[in-house]
Amino acid sequence: MARAIPRSVADYGAEGRISDPLYSPDRRWYWDGLAWQPVPSKAGSAHPFVSEMPLATAATIVIGVALVGYFLVVVGQLVRLAATLGLAGSAVTAGSAVLSLPGDLLLFGGLLGGAITIPMWMHRSNRNLRALGAEGLRWSPGLAAGGWFIPLANLFIPFSALDELERFARGKPDSPFIWVSWASMLQAWLFAALFTVVLIATTGLDAIALALVVAAESAWMLSWALVIPVLREVARAQDARAGLTH
Repeated sequence: MARAIPRSVADYGAEGRISDPLYSPDRRWYWDGLAWQPVPSKAGSAHPFVSEMPLATAATIVIGVALVGYFLVVVGQLVRLAATLGLAGSAVTAGSAVLSLPGDLLLFGGLLGGAITIPMWMHRSNRNLRALGAEGLRWSPGLAAGGWFIPLANLFIPFSALDELERFARGKPDSPFIWVSWASMLQAWLFAALFTVVLIATTGLDAIALALVVAAESAWMLSWALVIPVLREVARAQDARAGLTH
């Protein structure tokens, strides 16, 4: 028996009335025999598809730099905490101080690079979804990118926009990476707030303050680390739908 040839996005997009049972109930996806594909908008997109893989790679690199900085900072804080509790000597404390400057520099450089590359990647990814024919998107390219810089809203918008990007790019349910990353970010802010309260309202609680710093930095580190697989997965999925290979 001859194998049926999967139909392309263009084949379905050229049809008038949708009657094929392989369409999803919301008429935004169709099954091509191998995977669910988005149905292109009849109005088309004002912007052509441009691979986001270079931006995803750049964002991955700068996040990696920030993670190394976070690690060095956390190690230094752990040694300071151990010294405060009488578990580490002065020589160990002095040695950990050597890690402070490179850790701070790597952390600052990585976060600065991430503040540039990640919003750029999200803007292009969101625009690419429209070029691929996705409809009913909640977040615009501008808000998906700019949401990182809106106070309070940046606690939710970036992760909601990331979730939308992944769901529409992959055609699958939510990834746990995004929401675990979001939960870790919220924990980091909570620990930072508690740290501020400890510094302002009390004295003589250096060990607690250091423990809160370690907890906050560790939560930030986990949050950013979990963004990396999402970047790579969405970029590969969009390129695959556009017919690009790596």
